Amino acid sequence: SPSSGAAGAGAADSGTEAGDAARNAAGRTAASTSTGSRPAAATMSFQVVHSSGSCLTADAELRVASCESEGRRQRFTASTDTSSIQDAGGRCLDAQEDGLLAGCQDSAAMQQWSFDALRQLLRRAPPGSAAPPPGCLAAGGTAVRVVPCNASEPEQRWQLARQLFHLPGHGP
Repeated sequence: SPSSGAAGAGAADSGTEAGDAARNAAGRTAASTSTGSRPAAATMSFQVVHSSGSCLTADAELRVASCESEGRRQRFTASTDTSSIQDAGGRCLDAQEDGLLAGCQDSAAMQQWSFDALRQLLRRAPPGSAAPPPGCLAAGGTAVRVVPCNASEPEQRWQLARQLFHLPGHGP
């Protein structure tokens, strides 16, 4: 998982409710749970809901499908000390890979993401990063791809739902 100091699903231009909450949760627990100079990170578990009402689903490839109330295929996590988003199987969203899922790498620029809650965009690369030009996650039908960002395109609008925060040393 790349380290950039922000929750991948929440660190965005403005309107960063998810990232702010994850960072705040981590800040409250860092003193009691850290080992060494780097504070332990809180993680956030969530569903990614498309403007069509379908949910991001991790099968062999990333796609959208009807939202499920339970199950692991639609559960994603982001940590406060990374900008990567992982599926329940431990694979990271990767803008460079076919299927958009790959093994996580600590400093892979194409695995860095941020969620812009104000514009409802899931952006590749955190704002201000030196990574390659950003793109946004988009869905058409069941296919998911990365395209140039355009907040007026419904294909690119997402929401994070069922946000659950997991603090280090306090359960799954």
